[in-house]
Amino acid sequence: MRSFAIGSFMSILLAWLAGCHAPTPAHVAGSSSPIVGTWAQDSVLANGPVSITFEAEGTFTLSLHDGHGDAVRGVYELRGGFVMLTAPRGESVCPGITAVYACVVANDAVQFFAVSDECEARRASLSRLWRRL
Repeated sequence: MRSFAIGSFMSILLAWLAGCHAPTPAHVAGSSSPIVGTWAQDSVLANGPVSITFEAEGTFTLSLHDGHGDAVRGVYELRGGFVMLTAPRGESVCPGITAVYACVVANDAVQFFAVSDECEARRASLSRLWRRL
């Protein structure tokens, strides 16, 4: 258990040192943000492939490519190596629940590590390796 805690702490520390830091003020994502763009998972979830798009103005869309066109939209904010995600009330998944993830961007890949997220569905889908499209 102790080695898991140390490993988790090291992952978060690495994300903070080398990850998704915003070159602009924390509340503005900006076009030079390392996570702006569309990302897809290498693995396919039970519902099919998934992609996430982060827009420069601070919005995101998590799309399920399951034939139904399901998507979750929300806002994100970068602070150091952390990204905060919130889907507004009225969304079908995680409405009004803000999550905090440490993130590491390396080349054309991003990895999210849950720091605080009460939404099981979001945690299950984000905590994987994503590749830039």
